[in-house]
Amino acid sequence: MANLLEINDLTVRFQSTEGMVTAVDELSFSLDHGETLGIVGESGCGKSVSVLAIMRLIQDPPGKITNGSIIYLGSNLLKVSEKEMEKIRGNEITMIFQEPMTALNPIITCGDQIAEPLIIHKGYSKKEANKEALQLLKLVGVPSPEQKLREYPHQLSGGLRQRMVIAMALACKPNLLIADEPTTALDATIQAQILELMKELKKEINAGVILISHDLGIVAETCDRVIVMYTGQVVEEAAVREIFNFPTHPYTLGLLKSIPRITPQKLRLNAIEGVVPNPTDMPKGCAFCPRCSFSDELCENERPALNVIQPGHKVRCWHYEKVIASGVA
Repeated sequence: MANLLEINDLTVRFQSTEGMVTAVDELSFSLDHGETLGIVGESGCGKSVSVLAIMRLIQDPPGKITNGSIIYLGSNLLKVSEKEMEKIRGNEITMIFQEPMTALNPIITCGDQIAEPLIIHKGYSKKEANKEALQLLKLVGVPSPEQKLREYPHQLSGGLRQRMVIAMALACKPNLLIADEPTTALDATIQAQILELMKELKKEINAGVILISHDLGIVAETCDRVIVMYTGQVVEEAAVREIFNFPTHPYTLGLLKSIPRITPQKLRLNAIEGVVPNPTDMPKGCAFCPRCSFSDELCENERPALNVIQPGHKVRCWHYEKVIASGVA
């Protein structure tokens, strides 16, 4: 069976007051049916822009997809018409947005918002769609679902709003589910419930899932493979256990070292020194070079390629052997 999704050399640029800025730089990855792929990295690294490009939601201007292909079930989404894309978006490919309050329409009841994609994409009658919306709310664990269908987003807690967004995303049983920081601003209990719900539902519909997160704990718990992004580039890609046990890029190593740990001793929290470079003034060589303790003249002057160092494990680093030798602790 062919990959559910295959991204090849995707590049997204934005016009800014200081000139053109590259937000996603030659991104490539694939996703299989029933697989969960995590994309991690700090704010501004290109995670959200990447998935908005998959959904064809990059506003032009100021943004523009300048290179690459997005192959979904054999078709290049960058070549299909907007009318065809509307049939796919919200139906076969759906997205759980980071902030549920902005993803929901404040003047339409939650029930009508969940029913809408079923009416548009599946041809349900209003009565059939409302019945299915009720079942979806039960599926995602919303208490008193009959009452909640009649309520507006502002009447719900953050956790319930997020469950509404998940119900909307799952309504048409998509092939691909994109979750952009789906548990941000939720308390730990609700966060755990949402993640468990996503895992259970993925099994039921065998969807491929792309999970964007800055929380490595969530990634470790949920994902099969991980992509680490920095300044719009993939700097490391591997199976989730491989990333956590054998990081090979200095940035990945820094992220892992910065995870708080419960120990008898009071240890200072590790941080990655320096700041992300200005996108209008990127380093000549490796983008991470100014912040890297392993860098040398080669790193300053030559941009490393994303190389396969063993099956399923890729890294963009001239000195990954030194990173491996340094260990995680």
